[in-house]
Amino acid sequence: MKPTQLHLCSICRNATTSQEQLKALIGKGIALCRGPRPAPPESGCDLRKISWDCIDAFNAQLKSAYSSPYRSGDADLSKKYTITAAEPQLYLRAWNGPKEEGREWFDIDQLYLEYGWVKESGGGFSDVMIFDVYALPDDPASKYITTRPINPDVDSAAAHEQIRTWLSSCKEDHPNCPKSLDRVLPTRVLDVGPAGGSQEPRIYITRGETAQYLVLSYCWGGPQPITLTLSTLEAKTKSIEMSSLPQSLQDAVKVTRKLGVRYIWIDALCIIQDSTEDKERELKKMAQIYQNGLLTISAASARTVSDGFLRNREGLSTNIPTFCLPYCLPEPDSGTEGSIVVQESHHYDPRSEPINQRAWTLQERLLSPRVLVYGTLQLLWQCQSEQLIRNGGVKGKFFESGSERLNAAFFAKDAPEQGGMSLMDLTYDWINIVTDYTHRGLSFADDKLTAIAAIASDFRKLRMGDEYLAGIWRSSLVMELMWMVPPPSAEETSVTRTRPVEYRAPSWSWAAIDGPVAFGGSWKDWPEKVPEDAKIMRCETTLRSKEVPTGNVVDGFLEIYGRAKLAYHDLDSHDIFDREDEARERPIFKAYMDAEGDKEEDVYCLKLQGGYGIMLRNISDHYERIGFYEMIDHGERSKGWFDNHPPRTLVVR
Repeated sequence: MKPTQLHLCSICRNATTSQEQLKALIGKGIALCRGPRPAPPESGCDLRKISWDCIDAFNAQLKSAYSSPYRSGDADLSKKYTITAAEPQLYLRAWNGPKEEGREWFDIDQLYLEYGWVKESGGGFSDVMIFDVYALPDDPASKYITTRPINPDVDSAAAHEQIRTWLSSCKEDHPNCPKSLDRVLPTRVLDVGPAGGSQEPRIYITRGETAQYLVLSYCWGGPQPITLTLSTLEAKTKSIEMSSLPQSLQDAVKVTRKLGVRYIWIDALCIIQDSTEDKERELKKMAQIYQNGLLTISAASARTVSDGFLRNREGLSTNIPTFCLPYCLPEPDSGTEGSIVVQESHHYDPRSEPINQRAWTLQERLLSPRVLVYGTLQLLWQCQSEQLIRNGGVKGKFFESGSERLNAAFFAKDAPEQGGMSLMDLTYDWINIVTDYTHRGLSFADDKLTAIAAIASDFRKLRMGDEYLAGIWRSSLVMELMWMVPPPSAEETSVTRTRPVEYRAPSWSWAAIDGPVAFGGSWKDWPEKVPEDAKIMRCETTLRSKEVPTGNVVDGFLEIYGRAKLAYHDLDSHDIFDREDEARERPIFKAYMDAEGDKEEDVYCLKLQGGYGIMLRNISDHYERIGFYEMIDHGERSKGWFDNHPPRTLVVR
């Protein structure tokens, strides 16, 4: 979007035209001109007009929020906070990003326009509009403002040069990132041929040699138009017509050639898709494949393999016009004036990308030391040392996802036991990954444990001597049993919480549920200071294949020693009452059922830690988990509710 030159009053113009004013902006901020809404065709100050546009948008959002049937009792608050004063206060502040080495104070990232009103008696209300700041490449201000406008052409020469710069900087300057040493190639790779594209790609069967290779992470989006099978293996080792590949694979080949790399690993073409034996062998190597790759290409914006990811990006849609402000250059260029472009800030949420809605792709991102993200808006970079999105327009914003990066210990060779990480660190990282993972979709429900097996395999190396039991670790089993199925949010109204038709995992494992999970319990100061109220006597699972020790299971049971008591579960309120409380007036616990079909009124509450535990139903000679509970009333009555029930051993399947 082409920026507009504003007509500014002297107060607003001076906000960025002197070094003293710029320093004040980054400090306490500057009060701008005030006045009533400009009436057309009055010229007035354009920044004041923009502030009134912000106020109108704020008032509309406020009215919408408080008109919700859930907020009907707060209608008076809408009137209270609506900004209607004739002369709203305007305040401008600047933010110059994280205090990185080499960053100068005058390198502004964002401007905050604060607007509101103040009562004569004191108090009042204000809100803020955030604007991103950048400089055009040929403007004098670009010498000091390092952010550039988003480049919509992710396939341009400039984009490929940026990638090479990122990669070179990462290899040479990042201590937490692996160096670019040649690594043993996977069993099969796609040989893309010379950079010029003079040779059609082909499958290359490796012989233990070392070289650099890339990896592609992408959404299949349904059945694949081309895959490697037992019957096509020989032909594909000779040649694969580039035009026969779906667009995302063609784009991946193109990027690989542009970066001067000969090989890329793509699952559909490098694993024999109709061979169970080959799938199991390669699944066992998955962590190594992603970790040893020089770079993983993430086709984040493509919903299917046919979409491709090198198309031009569309510009941002904004409510406020993009505009320019004058910018006074610092020493030694003082006296020279440039321009900064100011654009309504767009909050980039990586969770909205198609690739981050798929379960398989989580481990692909986490296990990769470097990820080149072809996002919906722009090209992004992520590695073990750079946790920030570092491209024009969104510099300084974190890559926000439930699980961002694995600890550097996962990429270190010959890491010490636990990689220097505490049991709490390892467990907390794991439950964050599980939480993120279970909020993603799977095309095949049977992949629930398979699609996270590679990450689990890596955790297994650091948790030396620990045992992986259908998604849960033995050393923290009591705590990890406290997974829960949270109530659906407003965005998850279509998300179901069900049990699979076919057996997939024992009921005490989160893998036994189709749907998102979170973790309850009190994790602060665990395991040193938080006692567990149950003890694991035995826990075993039977693997479907010994080739994949972190993969699917066909059976499992848990023997646990603790206090369990029969209670009444109200199906409407999901409150849990003492069975002797016939009036049902004083609930003890709040229940979170595992599946929508669980309708038991008589439930056993098994205490795991303080006011937290799991709900069970009795099935002949064993129990099955059906939910999680947490204490409502922390008074003496609730705390002593289990006292008259001595501990016993229960078998949970």
